[in-house]
Order: sequence, then C-alpha cells, then structure tokens
Amino acid sequence: MAASLLAMPAATIVAAYVADRAGLTILPFVILPLALLAAGGTFLTLRRGATPDAAGLAAFSLVVFSAFGWLVWLGWPAMLPLGGGPDLTHHLQLIDYIQLHWRLVHDRTLSASLGEMIDYTPGSHVLAA
Repeated sequence: MAASLLAMPAATIVAAYVADRAGLTILPFVILPLALLAAGGTFLTLRRGATPDAAGLAAFSLVVFSAFGWLVWLGWPAMLPLGGGPDLTHHLQLIDYIQLHWRLVHDRTLSASLGEMIDYTPGSHVLAA
C-alpha cells in the first residue's frame, strides 16, 4: 500500500521529466492518468506477494496519521505549510514558471530572477505546479 502511494508522485515527476526531455509540454491531464496507472500497477503487482499483517498496517497507519496530525497542528489555523527561509521566494518562482510555461527551466538568462533554481532538481516543484 505504501509503495503504491509513493508510486504516484514518483511517476508524475518521471513523466514530467520525460515529456520535457522529449521537448513536449508537461500536460497535467496526460500525466495524471499515467501516474494513476503506475500507482495501480504497483499495487496490483505487489499485492500478489503480500501477506496480511494487521500489526504492521496498524503501526504504519499510526505513524502516517500522527505525522499528518502534527503537521496540521503546526499549520493551524492558517492551514499553510511552515516556511520562511531566504530561498522560499525562489522556490515559489520556480513553481510559478513551471505552471505558466509547463516546461522546466532551460534558459540560462533566467538565472537573474530564479537564482540557483535553474539548476535545482524540480521534482517537488512539478508536483506543486
């Protein structure tokens, strides 16, 4: 179950990189079904060899829901992620660039506005966009 949950964002990032490398636009309505297929395929593949483990599932669920609850508590009442480092603006600019152009950054002249973000690995930025 955990592997299939991780397969979806991983497949999203890989599909975006492949589309960009091929010179195509990153199209969310194309990448989402591919990510869902990857997650479903991972689940079906790994389910065959899995054995039921109620204690393991309970421990996994406890850790995941406790971490989620803690993060919600930290972000309350605004329900926004915590942050405020000096690079926050550059990260948001990279997300905005990807969302506006649906491409990764390839233009070196943008380093004046994006800073080192033009060389940053934009996996989570693609997910945010």
